[in-house]
Amino acid sequence: LLKLNDTVALHPNLAPLKALYDDGLLSIVQGVGYPNPDRSHFRSMEIWQSGVVEGFESKGWIGRLFDHNCGNGHLDTGHACSPSAAVNIGDTLNPALNGDGVGIALRDPEQFYRMTRLMKQGNTADTDTVAKDVGSPLDFLRRTATNAALSADRVRRSVRRGGQGRGYPRNQFAKGLELIASMIGGGMDTRVYYTSLGGFDTHANQKGQHANLMKTLAEGIGAFQKDLDRRGVSDRVLTFTFSEFGRRVKENGSRGTDHGQAASLFVFGKGVKPGIVGAQPSLEKLNGGDLIYHTDFRRVYASVIDKWLKDDAAKILGATFK
Repeated sequence: LLKLNDTVALHPNLAPLKALYDDGLLSIVQGVGYPNPDRSHFRSMEIWQSGVVEGFESKGWIGRLFDHNCGNGHLDTGHACSPSAAVNIGDTLNPALNGDGVGIALRDPEQFYRMTRLMKQGNTADTDTVAKDVGSPLDFLRRTATNAALSADRVRRSVRRGGQGRGYPRNQFAKGLELIASMIGGGMDTRVYYTSLGGFDTHANQKGQHANLMKTLAEGIGAFQKDLDRRGVSDRVLTFTFSEFGRRVKENGSRGTDHGQAASLFVFGKGVKPGIVGAQPSLEKLNGGDLIYHTDFRRVYASVIDKWLKDDAAKILGATFK
């Protein structure tokens, strides 16, 4: 184990995160969850992505953040409100980014550029017809294609300016982080980037899978932070992790663990107050076999919104969280 204090240590494959911790760049928030947790993947992800625990909300918490700032999200309302203000590394827009017009999804900048050019050509219509149909589905398609094409051009130019990163492992997670660092270094107007690493639902044969995932996560994050430093932009970037579930304490019958109710989050960058936040949940005082959470995840969101993004978390999350 990589010891942090007398009660908390990191998995041995998290050495790059231990280095961030030692350098004062990592905050570990323990015991994070929410009231009356749901064990359904679909519902639990919906809660974490929307930031709403009770009832249904179609918009994501990041999407609502931009709605609050940007109105309709059109390019002509301001620099910060372009569709590329939020970028998801993936094939589809993550529900956390759902809103009224801000947000793009891509894996490969060149492919994204070619696709949007084809989309724009396919939705070009006679200008007289468009003028008669302002607000119609045809007009929506035209504006969507135009906005996507402009965003793709911005992404392409920023990635070319930013250039390739250095020292990244050869896997999809690290490749996504390298692309993000390149866009930041190349001057993209994006305020929020979103990427994912799957595979943590370890109901069976957990030990080896989890060790590999820890290695992938930590090496990717470590390379990303070093790349930001090399590019001279690390003071502008705050990053945090989350998962919809922790894991239960007791091993199941398949050498794995099942969905739990509390977990830790990693928050890193030059803007963090380093160290360990909150007490380690007890391994003896459990709730039906689960760790008992003590920090509502919306408190983490509120801290990021209020203290880093300089916005009003209460208006975005619908309540005040300490």
